[in-house]
Parts: sequence; C-alpha cells; structure tokens
Amino acid sequence: SLATELSSTPFSDELPFALAPFCHWWSQSLAGQNMSVPQSRTWRVFDEVLFPEKAGVSTQAHGFRALAEIMTGLCGVVGPVAGENHGEAQTQTESLIIGLFEHMPRGLGLLLRTLTWQRAQTHIAAVFAHDHIVRALGASASKGMPSSSEAKLTKQGQTQSAFVLSDAARLSILAALQQHVAFGVLPNVFQKQWHQVLSAPLSPSGVHSRFS
Repeated sequence: SLATELSSTPFSDELPFALAPFCHWWSQSLAGQNMSVPQSRTWRVFDEVLFPEKAGVSTQAHGFRALAEIMTGLCGVVGPVAGENHGEAQTQTESLIIGLFEHMPRGLGLLLRTLTWQRAQTHIAAVFAHDHIVRALGASASKGMPSSSEAKLTKQGQTQSAFVLSDAARLSILAALQQHVAFGVLPNVFQKQWHQVLSAPLSPSGVHSRFS
C-alpha cells in the first residue's frame, strides 16, 4: 500500500510518485459524498501503518516525514484548480486536512510529544515534519529548525502558496489538537506557529465562535 511505501522509503530517496496523484484523487473522490465516512477509515490505516505500537526510532522518523509530505500534497491540490471548481476543491481538501488531525491520534500525539522533548532521538525529524505542516497552512519557519533541513524543505517546494483555511476548519483543527496534552506544553516557538495558522487569521465571527 502507499502507506507502507511511505514508511519504508529511505530518507535519501524521493517519495513514491503516487503520493501527489493520490492526494488529488482522494480530494476529488469526496465530491457529493458524506466526506467524513470514507476518509476516516483511510486516515486510521495511515495511522496504524506509519506509527505502529512500540515503533523504533527509524520508524518514527519515517512516519513523521510521511505525515509532513501528505499534508504538503493535500495543500497542493487546490493550487492548480481554478474557476467554478475551486470552491468545491477547497471544501473537499479542507475535509481531508481536518481528518488528518482528527483521525491520526497516534501519529499526531507522538509528533507533539517529541517536539516537547529536545533530547529525543527523533526531535529533529519532528521539527522538520512540524515545519512542513504549519508552513503549508501559512505559518513562518520556526527558529528551531536546522538550516540544512530548512534548505531541503525549500528545495522540495515548500515555498508554494499556503493553503487558506476557513474559520470552521481552523476551529476544528484547534479542537483536535487540544485533545493532546502535549499541545498545551509545546515550546513557545511552535505555539507561535499554530497561533499564526489557527487563531490570528480568524474573522470576528470566528473569534466569537471560538469563545462562545
């Protein structure tokens, strides 16, 4: 499966070619469906394959990389879409992005916990993955990111326009993140990035919804 290929691809190799077409197909396949049902099953498969119980250091690092690349692939779906189909593509892709946060608790929880522990063997991999995710959604790069990793991220196309989330999507993602204890104790540099992505851009009505 694609999840298995992602989890076993060496860091020096390009990721499977099928990833970008898969993200595009997945987004398009949700048109006219109850979007929460089929995607939740797929996300759970990714979570189980990429982040198995008692995963070793190498497996964790591969999982973080895959998580980041999936997010980048999803955020790139809307870019080429124009005209009357743009709104539908935006809605479908938002649903998938929200699904990643809601239906991959094992991987997301491990990522957040690893970010809080700088001595973790996979901390650099976690920082790299986290920067992919938040920058794809509009945040600036973290100061804690190694320069070599930042250069690699830029080389891989992370300079593309960020995906613009709706208020409803921002609040759904925030609610999913707040289910993890580690999110509340993230280092300030990472907290600021999430503020840039989820809180600062909220409209007045979005702010009201958050605190109502």
